[in-house]
Amino acid sequence: MDSTQNLPSRPLVPRAILVTILALGAADVGFACGILAGTAGGFSFFGAATLGATAFVTSLMSAIIVMKYVRGDD
Repeated sequence: MDSTQNLPSRPLVPRAILVTILALGAADVGFACGILAGTAGGFSFFGAATLGATAFVTSLMSAIIVMKYVRGDD
């Protein structure tokens, strides 16, 4: 009886875990941009919050595009 196993066809880390890690990193980027805009940029609270949310969405979408390219997903 053969006890060897075939290699998995997909990576062992599911896509949901990778997207969660990317979302947490993008949240850090958005938070930092919002704080920087509020303190150094002189934005109002709502302007800084809008800039932080925009930075979050932009960095998350960019990271997902890079992840799809690196993993070879179509």
